[in-house]
Amino acid sequence: MQDIGGIPYTTAKFDRHGKLVGKPTVPQNVTDVLVVSHGWNNDEKAAELLYKRLFTNFARLIKGDPEFAQRRPAIVGVIWPAKKFQPLSFDSENASKSAGGAASIGGSKLTAAKKTAMRKAIGDLSVLFDGKSEAKNLDRLKLLIDDVEKSAAARSEFVESLRKLMKSTAATTPPKDDDEGEALFEGGTREVLFSNLGRPSGDIDSKLATKLHGTARVGTAGLGDGMSSISRSISSLLNLTTYFEMKKRAGTIGAKGLAPLLDSLAKKAVRIHLVGHSFGARLVTAAAMASSTDCIRSLSLLQAAFSHNAFSAKQRGFFRDVLARNRVNGPILVTHTQNDTAVGLHYAIASRLSQDSTSKVGGPGDKFGGLGANGAQQMASGEVSGKVTRLLAASKPFSLQARQIHNLEASDFIVVPGGGDAHGQVHGAEVAWAISRAIASS
Repeated sequence: MQDIGGIPYTTAKFDRHGKLVGKPTVPQNVTDVLVVSHGWNNDEKAAELLYKRLFTNFARLIKGDPEFAQRRPAIVGVIWPAKKFQPLSFDSENASKSAGGAASIGGSKLTAAKKTAMRKAIGDLSVLFDGKSEAKNLDRLKLLIDDVEKSAAARSEFVESLRKLMKSTAATTPPKDDDEGEALFEGGTREVLFSNLGRPSGDIDSKLATKLHGTARVGTAGLGDGMSSISRSISSLLNLTTYFEMKKRAGTIGAKGLAPLLDSLAKKAVRIHLVGHSFGARLVTAAAMASSTDCIRSLSLLQAAFSHNAFSAKQRGFFRDVLARNRVNGPILVTHTQNDTAVGLHYAIASRLSQDSTSKVGGPGDKFGGLGANGAQQMASGEVSGKVTRLLAASKPFSLQARQIHNLEASDFIVVPGGGDAHGQVHGAEVAWAISRAIASS
């Protein structure tokens, strides 16, 4: 692709350590560089399809707009190695779709079909962990599947083997934030951790429960109640490993890779605008915090997969400095909706890990809640705009404020017709319009 909707388009490709392996080519005389990052897509084709859909709408909407008459935008699409996050279930009727197993893997015992599905899911982690020592660790995990049901030692080793995989990439990561359960995952007694993850989760926020189960009356049954405790433990451990590794990788690439690129791009353009989806939202936010340029004029976070307390001073949020140091000299947009069950499912698992039953899992009061589900929480007065609180239809006027967060409840537009997880439905005209208004106001 050379352009999207007539707007010049180029890519910036990074490896897993944040090294720039494909430098973007930005045309001369550009005024605004739009840097966009995908989330947990697992290939370049899927990422670029998202970019094409979103910015085709964007280009159509700004055509003839007087706010863009003197602007010459260009798009830089970030490409980084990310495994698609698909919550696993080895006992449900959809197990074959999520883990590649047989069509029906029911019951509470670890049948041969379930074990095959589990080994397939472990093998899929090779997308994230592709070193020689990591391959040996994955092979060992596959062997342990035969013993975890009866052996406490095997269960303990299973947890420790996953921890070793995480530690194998730790040297390349920036300081981590512990508010999403990662410290609980990497520390504590292995057998207790395995046991905790085998229990049903506590009460689920009613809106999230309706999206996941079709009813708000879930109660203590929680997620995956039909699964055996062993199956639930293994699926949760593999889900968390994928989630936390992607979380770390996005932070690494943002801070060590994209941030210096932004500083370089600032020499070619008047303004830089950041757009991130899912873990890509974490990537661009980490880049904004780590970069030195003062040219970042807007930040649009689309169904962000990080903590809803990340910007909070009260909660000592990991990305607090984005606001405290005015790293974005323009509006910050946050789309959020409980239609996004991909983010909600992870936080339900994290809450079960901590055995926290003091609040509804996945809701605004859950300390493990997600930005893409609830918007920015625990913010001080004046930090979140009260003028615009919802994602609006295309062409509707926005009143956006510089250096403020705009929590845009997006359930009307980020939705799958007929139901389903809307995590990836961020390419519509309404999202493109909001991004264009953030750019126009800066």
